[in-house]
Amino acid sequence: MPPVPTEQAKPLTLTLTDPQAYGRSFSETYDSWYSTVTDAEATAGFVADRCPGGVVLELGVGTGRLAVMLRRQGLEVIGLDASDSMLRRCPADVHRLQADMTQPPLRPGLDTIVLCGFNTVFNLASEHLQQKLFHRIRPLASVLILETMELAEPSGNGTRSVAADSQVGLKQVVDGTVVVTTTSQDAARQTVVGRHLEISNEAVVSRPWMLRWATVRQLDAMAAKAGFDLSERYGSWDETPWPGSVGNEPSVAISVYR
Repeated sequence: MPPVPTEQAKPLTLTLTDPQAYGRSFSETYDSWYSTVTDAEATAGFVADRCPGGVVLELGVGTGRLAVMLRRQGLEVIGLDASDSMLRRCPADVHRLQADMTQPPLRPGLDTIVLCGFNTVFNLASEHLQQKLFHRIRPLASVLILETMELAEPSGNGTRSVAADSQVGLKQVVDGTVVVTTTSQDAARQTVVGRHLEISNEAVVSRPWMLRWATVRQLDAMAAKAGFDLSERYGSWDETPWPGSVGNEPSVAISVYR
């Protein structure tokens, strides 16, 4: 399996559309802030049930939150991430690969299960890049598993209903550290730009991020265009039926394409 490429000096300033931007913002805090954002053990069990070949390519592997559990299931894991700072924290028993997930440097015919965990596909900042992901993954994958958040149903005029253009949130993390979160949503472009301001006794750290969300219907259309068919969809990793969108309440959608 390919190793992580030799590290090179990276620019200190990145645009939010740069593949390394998320890792640069959150690699130091990801394990403490997001270790329980989804059920990693249930995720691994679900994937293992659909992975007779035993090889999983995880896109956006990050620090290995899911990869650790996949390895415990006896699966071989290729962990791909654009961020060298994230990969440095990923366990050594994962085959770590630094690359843009829209350009995976792997040969066709691996017949892997490809896992794209919690909203990772939304880190791609445009519909074009998301469609490109489906096309690039198609020669590598026998099964593609996506976990995304589904927002509100489209309104009667065909546009998305968004609760607010901008929001501010506040939470306390550990040791008195306070995190102020600001988000700005663009319904037409289906983008959310946010910033976490981490305020501690030592410093104030700005952690910006951006995502481009898509509905399950849009994801299904992109998958079909690349040659995938939807075979399963659930509302949780324990295979609870997917409820669809209810009002403005988001719901988890786990989609399996073959």
